Amino acid sequence: MSREVYRVPLDFRWPHRKVWKGFRRSEENEALRCDPCEGMGSSDRYRELERSFYDNENHGVTWWYDYGVDPQGNPAENPPWRVIGTTTRWMYDLTQDEVDAIIQSKRLSRYGIYQFTPSNPPDEQYVRTDRPWPTAAQVNHDMLYDTMGHDGVNTHAAIKARMARLYPGESHLCPHCGGEGIHFRDDAHRAAYDAWEMEAPPEGEGWQMWETTTEGSPISPVLPTPEKLAAWLYDNDATSFGSQTPTYAGWLGMIRCGHAPSMVAVDGVVSSGVDHVAASEARLKPIITLRPTKVPDVIAYEAIFDALVQDTEQYNPKDFAEWCRDNGMACKADFLAGGAVSISGEVNATQATAFKLRWL
Repeated sequence: MSREVYRVPLDFRWPHRKVWKGFRRSEENEALRCDPCEGMGSSDRYRELERSFYDNENHGVTWWYDYGVDPQGNPAENPPWRVIGTTTRWMYDLTQDEVDAIIQSKRLSRYGIYQFTPSNPPDEQYVRTDRPWPTAAQVNHDMLYDTMGHDGVNTHAAIKARMARLYPGESHLCPHCGGEGIHFRDDAHRAAYDAWEMEAPPEGEGWQMWETTTEGSPISPVLPTPEKLAAWLYDNDATSFGSQTPTYAGWLGMIRCGHAPSMVAVDGVVSSGVDHVAASEARLKPIITLRPTKVPDVIAYEAIFDALVQDTEQYNPKDFAEWCRDNGMACKADFLAGGAVSISGEVNATQATAFKLRWL
């Protein structure tokens, strides 16, 4: 899920928000969903255990939240509640063999059972440590207060372990599709499906922003320069993550990099990937941009200072803002992702000349 810049011909035309035809098989060659397993590739027994693992539907049970306390009655910190009563979900009631299966899948890294060592060969990167193996009771207690809980990988390992114990020898795969979740009309259909290859849009001199939350589709017109693309994205309130709309300089910094993820989490703080990439682009010096406005002789400026350059003598937002004010240029400051600071405002043509001489 991200934003990505494509260099395409200036006359390239494809509907916005429509997946590019080369990124998706034709309907005729697409596989058919396996209806018995709902396209999941798993057996009835597996899906039954999967549903009860989380028990999101919560049919016929009693449970509620007691906000603000932990199991001992002390103020809770993260998250601020405990589950009370009964529930059919078993994600907080794992047995030891299920916990063992999760850890053997190199999960639950908080307990430090395996140390990831990327310098080792691929099949030896997880090294067993001498840390004590956690008990099921310990894991169940800790996960009650974990912000994320068990993810799909943990769930899969636990379900397979429970099936092996309760239903020995029974496969967790769908008997109709063998675990693929799809099927084909005949061998020719399968051959056409396997032979398909992705085809990228044609290359050219233009600049266009695409989203890759789907297989990939354009979200802007094709423009001749990075600056004009950034201006279009800014003027049209294009989003980068959720409803977040980056600044002009933020878009320009990301366009220069070519790609940005939807979001970035640093020290528990989630921010737009475009803002993060733009800040990274400005690590050696601020990203400073000037662009005309719709008002004659009025030019908008913006400077993004990454956190790593804010304390340097040559580039820091305080001196920049003071210089702007001393030269009669109004400015405002905004905080961006990763500690970056944006300073922006408007100048006339004479001020713009002085601005360029000092900062560009």
